[in-house]
Amino acid sequence: MYTSGPLEGEHLPTRHLSTKGETAPLVHDKTPEDPPKNDDVQPTKSLLEAVYLVPHMEPMCATKFFKLSVICAILPAIFILALSNLGFGEEVIIWSRQYQSYHSLMERYIIGILAFLYLFDVEKWKSSFASCFRFLLFSILFLSVGLLAVFISVDHPHFSLCIFSVYMPIWLYGCKYLFYPRKSTNDYVIWLSGPLFLVGWLIILVWVFWTAADDENRWSRMTKIIYSEEAGCKPDYYMQPQCFDATNNQTCFHTVTEIKEGGTWRDKYRNRYVEYGDASGCDDTCAKIYDTCFHSFTAWVWPMMAGTTMLFLSFVSAFLRPQHESIGQPATFMKIWIILFFAMWIAAGISGVGTGLTEALTTFILSLVISVFALAIGIIDLEKYKEEAWEKLTSDYENVLEMMKSVLILFGPIPLVFYLLLSFVNQTIRKMLACCSRSKPRGCFTEATSTQLNQMKSWNWVKIITNAVFCGAIYMALMVLITQFTTLFLSCLIDFTKEMSLLMVTIIMFMVGLLLFVLVPPIPGVPIYLASGIVLVNSGLPIFGLFGAISFTVAFAILLKLFTTVVQQKLIGEKMSDSVAIRQAVAINSGPIRAAKLVLNDKQLTLAKVAFLSGGPDWPTSVLCGIMRIDTLPIIIGTLPVIFIILPSVLTGTCLYLKSLPEMDDGKAQYPWAEAGETISVMACAAVQVCFMAGAAIFIERTMSERKEELEQLGIDVDVHIADKTVGHKAMIFDQCTSWDKISCCSKFMLSLALLFMILSVHINFIFGDRCFMEYVLTYTIKDNLDGNILNFVKPYGWIAMGSFCLSYLCISVFNYSANKAVILFGFRELPEGSNLT
Repeated sequence: MYTSGPLEGEHLPTRHLSTKGETAPLVHDKTPEDPPKNDDVQPTKSLLEAVYLVPHMEPMCATKFFKLSVICAILPAIFILALSNLGFGEEVIIWSRQYQSYHSLMERYIIGILAFLYLFDVEKWKSSFASCFRFLLFSILFLSVGLLAVFISVDHPHFSLCIFSVYMPIWLYGCKYLFYPRKSTNDYVIWLSGPLFLVGWLIILVWVFWTAADDENRWSRMTKIIYSEEAGCKPDYYMQPQCFDATNNQTCFHTVTEIKEGGTWRDKYRNRYVEYGDASGCDDTCAKIYDTCFHSFTAWVWPMMAGTTMLFLSFVSAFLRPQHESIGQPATFMKIWIILFFAMWIAAGISGVGTGLTEALTTFILSLVISVFALAIGIIDLEKYKEEAWEKLTSDYENVLEMMKSVLILFGPIPLVFYLLLSFVNQTIRKMLACCSRSKPRGCFTEATSTQLNQMKSWNWVKIITNAVFCGAIYMALMVLITQFTTLFLSCLIDFTKEMSLLMVTIIMFMVGLLLFVLVPPIPGVPIYLASGIVLVNSGLPIFGLFGAISFTVAFAILLKLFTTVVQQKLIGEKMSDSVAIRQAVAINSGPIRAAKLVLNDKQLTLAKVAFLSGGPDWPTSVLCGIMRIDTLPIIIGTLPVIFIILPSVLTGTCLYLKSLPEMDDGKAQYPWAEAGETISVMACAAVQVCFMAGAAIFIERTMSERKEELEQLGIDVDVHIADKTVGHKAMIFDQCTSWDKISCCSKFMLSLALLFMILSVHINFIFGDRCFMEYVLTYTIKDNLDGNILNFVKPYGWIAMGSFCLSYLCISVFNYSANKAVILFGFRELPEGSNLT
């Protein structure tokens, strides 16, 4: 809720009221005698730092830099040697398959250690022996989780990457307490940006030279077959039945391993090739039977992903660096939530590529977010900033805190139940150990848990539950509407237009893209660009050739993006800008929106403007520009760099199409590079989106902190300010009428049902995602992959999830109707227009 108004004794600048929502300029009183402030003076940056090609690096001596670089390199070196083909990845996978039966035992072992550490209050052990024993337990736990990651990687090959990205901050902080115990954590993290950046690039360069050194190190169909068979992948003959040898009940090919005379034991893994049978169609195209197995590709690409993680952490260490002491640490949490939302948006956008690859990329991105949390927690001095952080969070980010509580209630019921159970057992053990003590613990739960439960009793549960249902609706929209049904719709469109002329396909794709961009706000542009890369390249390939068809598709996508930007800005945004309610809904007077307006009004084409226009969500960004009445031509020019998102998206769709083409007469693929090109394009698309979106968030936050005087001169929308006061008054009455102790039992029942149904819907989709919907990519067809029935796309669990979602929406609608009726009966009336609420 927006609140504004002078504090007692506060001097406010005079303001001239404006009409029709125009911003009122501020007229400040001059105070020349005030000393100039130099707090906001930033150090001079290099060009590379300015455009975020390198992170900010603190100057230090060569010895310290080398020492920190070695610290940063030890853990990735161990992981790369153990889990990638650059080291002993194949041998480790074979070994882990042999001992996979110990998987469940290892899980119980780790859970037992964690339970022991919590139940026996390990953090309160004071003696030297207890401290050594605690360090030993944590070391065993650290190694055990790493070993468990190896076992889990047998079924989920991307899990090892996630463990590495989470382990890296823990390793860095552990080394800090060993080698730099007296140095502040903030300074230590600032030092790490340079060494992490160096080590990340060294890992990537070593991997590139390794792949270029030998043909067997490059990703090809032969290496895919070899690595997949070594990893024990199960073949899928559904799309390649000719690759199955029914006589021997196995594949029609086999891997041959030669051992050199007098060679080392590693030579046998470097002298392998594939022998194909005499059956028709038994050739290197049979590598497609391992398309659903990512073990081979993960082991091959592991070093590159590890290097990318190191580069990401180098920017994060510089990004989380507090620029001024007065800013405080709580803003770090806001940056993390922004990164998390962008990660979900990117994963939803590329979902049409394939379920397995999307799942791996989503999990990897979320693990990077967890690593950001780990770095942020280490940076924050909890004792020093505890009161300041809480005061700032409750005053500046009250709505964000309420939303975080709602997310906790939505996604955390199962962990909360286990937490209460552990707290109960912990309290029981304390009572048993304190049986001879005078101060015996009281209550069923520990003191900390009891305090937390008492605080939860004072929460505004009606608001929290309502927000939880709203968050669940957003999650289902991203993960179901965009991820699943958009892919299904676009695949139907691809199948419908595959036999049409290029002109007809272009017109249909333009109309469909325009409708999706304009009428469906949650849908990002990437799925549309992916579909264009399939459909238009298919129709344009016989006319223009491959390069010409790709160029035509990229040009089409850019024109579509620019045209829809103008439509969204002029016909939607500007038409709605006269509505006070719309301007109020987009929080036109909030700090981030005013900072965005300041950035967009810059006369020059700045990096901040480009990042905001190209990295922001398509529909909200363009419509917001119209609501703020920004000139159209600068917006179009600033949107042109979206080509860096469009190009890899189109190439991804093109590679999807090219690898699905039938083989040539000699049995070889027409475009053998398409499979590797698809993977590289997906990674490039995700990386560019991350850069643009993170850049937009960084520049908005920096504008708010560095251009405060310009923001004050920009002024506020007075009509919206008055409306905010009115809404605040109504919200206050609404909270009073709908407090948990005042609403009827029927209302409580409907609100509880809405929450329960939404929790059920979200958890079914989150935990049993593969049982909700059929695996479906853009190149599939309803006839071939759904047996001609579109309803087969949704599995039974999916119907339950969507049914629960609809029931939740119905229950919350009934509650809102009764709550609004109660507010009217209470006697609320709209304040007269023009009332002075300041």
